[in-house]
Amino acid sequence: MATDTYGRTVTETTANGFDTYAVTDGLGNSFSVSFPTGTDPNAVYSTINAMAPPSFVPSTFASSFNGNYTPITITSNTFTLTQANDLIEVNKTTGSPTPIVLPPMTIDHQYNVVDAKGDAGTNNITITTTNGNGLIDGASNWIIQTNNASIGMVFDGTTTKVV
Repeated sequence: MATDTYGRTVTETTANGFDTYAVTDGLGNSFSVSFPTGTDPNAVYSTINAMAPPSFVPSTFASSFNGNYTPITITSNTFTLTQANDLIEVNKTTGSPTPIVLPPMTIDHQYNVVDAKGDAGTNNITITTTNGNGLIDGASNWIIQTNNASIGMVFDGTTTKVV
């Protein structure tokens, strides 16, 4: 059993050529996913993040930010982000694509974006950086295009990395 960066416990079991990962948050919400044994761990973790319902993320972020947990819920395309907004929940009343421009970041600052409405498959969430925070994993933007998906990003002083 291990605890991931979101505070979720992840338990791995192996049987019949498959690794099964059981994921549970601090409130007891859980799900599991299986992969053939030997699957790249990055693919496993990406899938877990894409499958995690929004309820997994907000309930467990406080410890990840040393008490600086400050969410913002986006309900329209008119909003202002500050560096204090560690968790960005997209839950618009009327579904439409959502552009998010991250404010300037300091080294090791982390932002997390969650499709809380669950419609990013239809209404993509496009994330870009500003003020020299570099590319996001080598790209000019990052697009969330899977329903209920989430992404964590951290600035390393040169570029913004997906975690």
